[in-house]
Amino acid sequence: MWNLFIIWFECSVTMSALVLALLALAPLLSKRYAAKWIYYTWLVPVAGLIIPFRFRFRTALVRLTPIPSAVQQIFPENSGIGPKTASASQVGSAIPLAQLIGALWITGILVFLLYHGLRHARFIRLVKRWSERADRQQENETLNRIAREMGIKRPVGLRICSCVSSPMIIGFINPVILLPRPDFSSQELPYIFRHELVHFSRKDLWYKSLVILATAIHWYNPVIYLMAGAVAAQCELSCDAEVVKGSGPEVRRCYSTAILQAIRCPVKLQTAFSTQFYGGKRSMKKRIRSIMDAEKKKAGIGILCMALVGTLCAGMAFSVDQNRGGGSDSARAGTVGKTQETSEYIGKITSDSTREGTVGGIEMWVAIKKTCADGEVVELVDPKKDAADERCAVLAKEGAAGEIFLAVKPTADGS
Repeated sequence: MWNLFIIWFECSVTMSALVLALLALAPLLSKRYAAKWIYYTWLVPVAGLIIPFRFRFRTALVRLTPIPSAVQQIFPENSGIGPKTASASQVGSAIPLAQLIGALWITGILVFLLYHGLRHARFIRLVKRWSERADRQQENETLNRIAREMGIKRPVGLRICSCVSSPMIIGFINPVILLPRPDFSSQELPYIFRHELVHFSRKDLWYKSLVILATAIHWYNPVIYLMAGAVAAQCELSCDAEVVKGSGPEVRRCYSTAILQAIRCPVKLQTAFSTQFYGGKRSMKKRIRSIMDAEKKKAGIGILCMALVGTLCAGMAFSVDQNRGGGSDSARAGTVGKTQETSEYIGKITSDSTREGTVGGIEMWVAIKKTCADGEVVELVDPKKDAADERCAVLAKEGAAGEIFLAVKPTADGS
């Protein structure tokens, strides 16, 4: 579990750098590139956060070694300097820190997903209870006409629901547009329907689900929440741009008015698995300015490719040595010098695998975890380099299979 966490943690750090770069460049990019391309550029880091595997390079800026599970130090009372052996079954039963971190990470994911799942289930239940079918013929005819113009063949339902604060579309399989009130004018409805149908045709609900999954996996990273907010805002901006594409100032003004009229209701029931027409006053100001901006923008193929290359090459920054995390749990170690139950992993048994007897100012012994006919044993070797090297050379010649650690030197009373 720890190795899985460290892989995603590496992914979280590298993707955070890319996310922060995109957030910093967003104002500049929005002036030069079409909102649609910026929106789909965000899909690259979202996918990168869900799929952690990257190209690996021999040289890395930072090397991460997965922290193995703790080996409790085994020292007989009044032990002196010299080789000591103990059965691996004597390893302590304390829960290693690595397992606690891994369990906390998995628990956070489950709690996050459970929260949004229950919230959505409650939303659907209230919508079914308090909504009613839109029976006005004009509304349904307008919706069907716009759907045909956009090439949408799947039927889209229309309901009036006072529980929602703004128009939205829900449903991955059976889409339904929800209106907060029935008194939208014949001039406003076409803009509202077209906006929601753009969301549906682009599969924005599925996009939002990927963002939720990425946020769940990296729930501990505040940068990911900034990314989720930026994606939601860019989703609305790109949808607005699609609705008014090729239109003149009058159409843009009417569309802006329709948006403002649609958000008169206070914020009520919400769910992450829906489209939303309103994102706050600041967001609305930005949307109106974007709608009224008729300047032709460039296609953002370049920034999309740069984000893709940055994501795929993120392995240059970090490298995780999986071999160092291998072996049985009883043979693995925690952080150096924290407690007596912790030790540092060195490597496989060879004639030159040992180190000096101090790490960070703490005097250490060399603990050799090996496999023999009697099972797995932990052998503590004199920290003096010559003695440790000699013992490792003997074990290597004997063909012993095992791993080497540094362990905290025992005190006189064996503690």
